[in-house]
Amino acid sequence: MQKGYQSYDYPKQTFDNQVDGLYNPHMHATQQADNEQKSTPQKEVEVLWSERRRKLNDELTMLLIVCNIPLLLIYWLLVLDCTEPGGMLPEEAEKLLIFPAISALCLLLIVGHMLCNYRTVYVLTRSHAHIIIHYPLVGRITNSTRITQNMVFEVKRRKNGSADYMLMQQHIGRLTIPTGFIGVQNVAEFEHQLKRCGVQLPSTDQATPTPPPSCKKLAIFALIPLLILGNTLYLLQTSEELQLDVLGQPATATVVDYDVQAKTEGGKVRKSVTRYHPVLRFSTADGTLTQAIDRLGDKRPLHELHSQVDIIYLPHNPGVAERASCLRYVKPGLILLFFLGSLAALVYQLRRRLRYRKQSTPS
Repeated sequence: MQKGYQSYDYPKQTFDNQVDGLYNPHMHATQQADNEQKSTPQKEVEVLWSERRRKLNDELTMLLIVCNIPLLLIYWLLVLDCTEPGGMLPEEAEKLLIFPAISALCLLLIVGHMLCNYRTVYVLTRSHAHIIIHYPLVGRITNSTRITQNMVFEVKRRKNGSADYMLMQQHIGRLTIPTGFIGVQNVAEFEHQLKRCGVQLPSTDQATPTPPPSCKKLAIFALIPLLILGNTLYLLQTSEELQLDVLGQPATATVVDYDVQAKTEGGKVRKSVTRYHPVLRFSTADGTLTQAIDRLGDKRPLHELHSQVDIIYLPHNPGVAERASCLRYVKPGLILLFFLGSLAALVYQLRRRLRYRKQSTPS
């Protein structure tokens, strides 16, 4: 396994030939860490095989996309909170622009990384395997590893006929990232040239199945949905907020007054905030006239007196009420999502264990 890599810089005319598909039978290489051209003696190197990278997306692209989705979701929920009862004031939404700014930066990184993948060329010579990458604003950088018998330490073959060949391990601090020739299309020609160089490909015929999850791991996976279910049932008994979200009965109420309350809010920096809680007068489903103070308070009055608003209330305790909000579905939805996700993970681990038993059982 070749764990290190060296940086080379190819003369521009040779690299352009490789990118355009005009494969020059001779390549000039000079050990050079930066992108400046130096007038030093160069050694001719025969190019056995070369191919432009075709696969644009990879693990890093998917990681950036996955990180981008929560940012946009959080920003959408916070903006929605500005328009709902008890939320932030609209002028406070300017502080939330950090989320779309980070999201835009992630999108730029995704586009830049895919552009780098598109401008990547793989080159095999008799002495080295080179990954030539042209970074925007940075220039051309080449990662190289010397040809050895066990240079290829992993091969991933795909259904479309392409294959990934892991050749190097890049070290970024304590992080080790395997890299190599990704998405090679001309597999037969590439492996033929590897054999000419004496490279032995790892065998995939005797691959052992992944070990099944242990009983302790299965117990943990089974315990998680039980804990979520138990905690949800407990909150349904003790939390008026969750009771309203799940069991709230819709009605139309009249704002007859405001109850002004001073509350201390905030995390590390706590400060006193004055909130205006509408006093709601409404009729329950059985026709009983009821009056309740809205659980949600605003930083300034949002409704005129004697105006009509949509509310939800507890059927068994009409004195607990609040104005209707789309955010009432967020908390129950998250609980349901985590519960179903934990069940899916448990089923997946059980299927892995059963599949391993069938494979290990002699026929």
